[in-house]
Amino acid sequence: MRYLSIDLETSGTDPDQSQILEFAAVLENTRQPLLPVEELPCLRLAVHHPLISGTVGALAINARLLQELSDARQKTNMPPDHCLPEEVLVRFAEFLDAQGVNRKKALVAAGKNFATFDLPFLQRLPGYGELLWISNAVLDPALLYLNWQKDSKLPNMASCKRRAGLPEEVSHQALDDARDVVRLLRPFYSKAAAEAEQPDAEKEED
Repeated sequence: MRYLSIDLETSGTDPDQSQILEFAAVLENTRQPLLPVEELPCLRLAVHHPLISGTVGALAINARLLQELSDARQKTNMPPDHCLPEEVLVRFAEFLDAQGVNRKKALVAAGKNFATFDLPFLQRLPGYGELLWISNAVLDPALLYLNWQKDSKLPNMASCKRRAGLPEEVSHQALDDARDVVRLLRPFYSKAAAEAEQPDAEKEED
């Protein structure tokens, strides 16, 4: 199957009062898991706003991105990976078309806390539901790295990466984080395929 690992960087946690500052999507094909994650088709957009409002914590985490947006505003032409909010889903739709993804069906998305955090931001963008829409069934790696005996809540991104044997650092850059989600999901592709191929009798015994 193919799915989209999507990540956003935002100016805060409230989709009605905060803005999307960065959008990234990585297209994964679970039938080709040997392709390096860095070579997967991807889209990254820095998003410009006339006014940015948000929380101190979110703005501090995204200081690098805010500087990039500020620097771009000083240039005559907007960089190719920058856009306005109303262009985000248009550019995303163009990316999907170029990759042969059917936008007439709900897209399968993956992401850490995507359903509860990122998706509400995307749903407020112009064109959502017309250009594309995303399935409510989201692939979240947190469940795959949950320690059911010791954890009191779902593990965060850093904990998931540590348990997967990956560098624990989380960059808070949308494209990096979207790629990390793919890395977290990949170890489970072959396991799921093996279980699906078991005879029905064996499955019943389990």
